[in-house]
Amino acid sequence: MRDPAPGWPVSGAPTMAAMAGVSTVAAALRARLGPAAAKVPTAAMPDLVFRGLAAVSPQMKGLLPLLGRTQAFSHDKARRLLGYAPRPPRDTVADCGASLVEG
Repeated sequence: MRDPAPGWPVSGAPTMAAMAGVSTVAAALRARLGPAAAKVPTAAMPDLVFRGLAAVSPQMKGLLPLLGRTQAFSHDKARRLLGYAPRPPRDTVADCGASLVEG
């Protein structure tokens, strides 16, 4: 893959963008939080429903260009040049959920 912009490499590396799927996030929350995450929705919204809602919601209409796209970002350059070592996305999502439950 070529760089879309200098300094911003794109690859298939597992990142937070890869975690964006509703079922993946729900699974991470349920695995870490157990019963506290019982009400976390797991269903994805069908594209047709999204398009219908976008007709009446300016916020959703703005997201239409992203519908059906898969975006993956890489932190390889930051790791290589700066020694960046991010946390695993599942841990980040689970900790965020835990902080919301604890209030």
